Amino acid sequence: MATLIELEHSFLGKVRVAVMSLQSGEVYYEAEPIIKALDFPDHEKAFARLCLGSIRMESLDDYVVMISASDVRRLVSHCFDLAAEHLGRWLMEDARREALHRARQLPLF
Repeated sequence: MATLIELEHSFLGKVRVAVMSLQSGEVYYEAEPIIKALDFPDHEKAFARLCLGSIRMESLDDYVVMISASDVRRLVSHCFDLAAEHLGRWLMEDARREALHRARQLPLF
């Protein structure tokens, strides 16, 4: 079962990270705030063209579209914003590490 962890970034704002497996370290990232922060002119077109491994996860009261790390890298590589590389590095390194750390701290049922 995946665990949703909410993180905050000064530029990105709040983003949820889904820890899929503590053993493998696999995580997925909430698509909407990332695509908006990267300032693509057409969010839906960017998502359809660049996000190949998306999944829908049920949150408390809605569904959240999550994207894989490879989708995040693809979005960042197609973005011309100077902050994109910093944002991608934060997601791939710091956000991933923090989400895994928080998920390990949660009590087991």
